[in-house]
Amino acid sequence: MRYNIDFEVCSLLFLFMLLLYFLSKKHIESFQSKQFRLYMIVGIIDIMLNILSCTIEEYAPPVSLMLLVNLAFLVVHMCVPYICTEYVLMMLRGGSLPVKNKLIFSIPFAFIEILILSSPFSDMIFYCDSTGYHHGPYHILTYATMGLYLVVAVIEIIIRRKNVENISLAFLIFIISVSSGVAGIQAFFSDVLLSGLGISLSVFLMYFTIEDPAVFIDPLTESMNRSGFMKLTGEFRKEERPYSLLVVALDNFKILNEVFGVEGGDVILKLLVNELHKRYPQGRVFRYNGDTFCIVVNKDIECTKEAGEIKKIIHKNWMINGVAVDLSACICIVYADKCAESDTDLIKAIDYSLKSAKQMGKGQMFVYDDAASEDMVRGAAIEQAMLNAIESRSFEVHYQPIYDTVSHSIHSLEALARLNVPEYGYVSPEEFIRIAEQNGMIIEIGNLVLDEVCKFIIDGKLEEKGIEFVEVNLSVVQCMQENYHQIVVDILKKRGVSPKMVNLEITETAAAYSEDILVRNMARMRLADLEFSMDDYGSGYSNINYIVKMPFSIIKIDKIFVWSAFKKGKMRRILENTVSMFHDINMRVVAEGVEDKEMADTLATMGVEYLQGFYYSKPLPPGRLLEFLDDFKSEHIEEAGFAGRRKKKK
Repeated sequence: MRYNIDFEVCSLLFLFMLLLYFLSKKHIESFQSKQFRLYMIVGIIDIMLNILSCTIEEYAPPVSLMLLVNLAFLVVHMCVPYICTEYVLMMLRGGSLPVKNKLIFSIPFAFIEILILSSPFSDMIFYCDSTGYHHGPYHILTYATMGLYLVVAVIEIIIRRKNVENISLAFLIFIISVSSGVAGIQAFFSDVLLSGLGISLSVFLMYFTIEDPAVFIDPLTESMNRSGFMKLTGEFRKEERPYSLLVVALDNFKILNEVFGVEGGDVILKLLVNELHKRYPQGRVFRYNGDTFCIVVNKDIECTKEAGEIKKIIHKNWMINGVAVDLSACICIVYADKCAESDTDLIKAIDYSLKSAKQMGKGQMFVYDDAASEDMVRGAAIEQAMLNAIESRSFEVHYQPIYDTVSHSIHSLEALARLNVPEYGYVSPEEFIRIAEQNGMIIEIGNLVLDEVCKFIIDGKLEEKGIEFVEVNLSVVQCMQENYHQIVVDILKKRGVSPKMVNLEITETAAAYSEDILVRNMARMRLADLEFSMDDYGSGYSNINYIVKMPFSIIKIDKIFVWSAFKKGKMRRILENTVSMFHDINMRVVAEGVEDKEMADTLATMGVEYLQGFYYSKPLPPGRLLEFLDDFKSEHIEEAGFAGRRKKKK
């Protein structure tokens, strides 16, 4: 009997060349590439054993050798339809099969392999004698097993046809490799060898179903990019495979780019990635964004120790154009089991960790643990509560009275947004405003609050109660809107509120972020008779340029500055001189955080015109605020004794 071994040899050479080409490419570590590599290696072994079994048969070798070679060939040969079908199913399902499904899927394969392994004793599948290799009485079961996997693949393709872009390709992979190449022709023409041709063709087609590796590679550093990161972590999630992340964010990398140019910065990034690749595999280091990298490690790795090793890499002697450069980086440890239920959760956890580490300072380490996870849950609850309040237009606004030390009356009010979050209660504006600025809700929230304030000014008849104006806070994001002046004017017109009844509070931070746009907006609003206060003076940069360039009429001194003045003599002198300086340039002063009579009297002696704090009242909802104003007016008491004899509220 003569076999067409030349087909097998050509197929073998083709697979070797394809294997070398595949291994030379940078492939993402995915079920596709791993399964493809396995299928290719099994195919090569299968063809080699097939060639060997056919070749030695012509030279009448010992029966034991013939038996051993053919046993090995059949064992490997039956792996071909099993692996190929599994690849098709995994491609259609987008990841590894669940353990239970995989066990069921493996039953026919395990059964036929047991029969093959028992054949040297039972002759059920094959046997060998002095005349050569022969099929056993149940050899047909090998083709039946192949046919069974073919049917499974076809059914799966039909059921999940929407899950793959090219159904015909997946169908051809299986048909060529198992049905045409092996089961179909060789079942009837046993002396015609086409298994190698079928395997090589199926491997070739399978190669084109693997995503283009270039899509997942960062062209600058040749590490995997963010798309590759999301791909890998998504597959780990589907496989329920535990892992951890080490997130490395360089500190002040922008300064490096400014000093050494973008080219110099690129050199540093390349050098850093090369060092990381010496410790971690190619497919586990990802460029998450410009100067931030994610390293995926197995769950059993001691991440704190790894973070220490990464710090040693960061603190190496780096050189750019012969100049030594010191690097530092924040390192975050993120355990996937705390956050990886979805891509969105993972990204939020990474961003939260990076922000927390950066807030701690340069070179700090942050661990995303249970407490951090709870903060994330709290943040999500706050975000949902804000969304509900916006949709229902029910954002609460409370008002804190501001006392006039000259007229001994309530001069104005500060409007403060309040958010009631289910399971958490009321949360501070500092917390939910930060989240609103990040997710873009702050614009709509700010508009709702201003509208609610205007409505309360009219409905509460505040002007008749002696209130000169209500202060409304503007966030950083609002100040950055080029047309925000028009939004404010339109809301005032809609409610019929005089611009003089609204005073807009702007923080030093907002002024620092968007100075040019803010100056233009303020100039336009001044033309509409709106006035401004600088809020939280003394808490940030305290840049006097903002006060000179911007048309503020009132300066609000931050409570931390005020409290420090009552603890340290130097700070009190600074506060006195600060108040005097603002008076010299015709600005009025509000002192925040007034908590007792001593503070109130001392600040009034300094010449501070307005006082705000819990000594007078905490922020009150509209109804209670109106009662407070009526009670305050009807008491006719001296300023010094007011706090202790306040009328009891209902």
